[in-house]
Amino acid sequence: MFQEAADSLVDAAIEGNFTTCMMYGQTGSGKTYTMDGMKEGNQHGVSHRTIKKIFNLLHLRSQQAAADGENRDPAEGGDETGSPFVFNIEVGMLEIYNDEVYDLLAPSIAASERKTHLDVRRGKDGLIEVPGLVKVNVSCLDDVMAVLTRGNDNRATASTNMNEHSSRSHMILNVRVTCGIKDQPMQTGNLYLIDLAGR
Repeated sequence: MFQEAADSLVDAAIEGNFTTCMMYGQTGSGKTYTMDGMKEGNQHGVSHRTIKKIFNLLHLRSQQAAADGENRDPAEGGDETGSPFVFNIEVGMLEIYNDEVYDLLAPSIAASERKTHLDVRRGKDGLIEVPGLVKVNVSCLDDVMAVLTRGNDNRATASTNMNEHSSRSHMILNVRVTCGIKDQPMQTGNLYLIDLAGR
C-alpha cells in the first residue's frame, strides 16, 4: 500500500505541496492496521514508512548540499561549515468524532472532563487551518513514534459487531515539512495521512 500510494506523495510534500493519503472502508477491513501497523515484528504501517522516507530524503538532500559546498571554491560561495540545507518537521494529530474536532496531542486532562473541541477555519492565506492545534517538532523516528502512540491512545474507539476495538473517529495526521537553503526563502509542504472511522 505504501509503495502504491503514499510513496509518491513524499516527494511532493518536500517540494512544498499539499498531499493526502486517505484510508477508507468497512469496519474491520484493516484501515487502522494499514496506517499504524503493529509494533510486533516491525510491521510498520503507512504513517511510519512515510515519515521515515521524509527523514531519509531530507537527510540525503542535506548530505548532497554539504558535498556540493565542499567541492566549491570558498571564493565562489563554498560552505565550509556544513550543509546549507536545513529542514524542520512538525507533526499534529486531530480526530473528528460526532461532528466535533479534537486535538489528540493536547495536554492530558482528567477523565471526568470533556475534551475541548476545536474550530476549522479558513486562514488569511486562503488555506484551511485548525487554530490552537498542538504541533510537535520531531527530529527522528523515535520522536514520531512517541507522538503517534500518544495521539492514538487518546483516540475514540468502541466495540462493534465486527471489531472489538474499532476506531469510531476520523484521525488526521498532519506532517508539515519546511526546508530549503539557509538565508533563502523556505518552502513548506503538508502531508495529511487520514484514517477514516469504520462504517
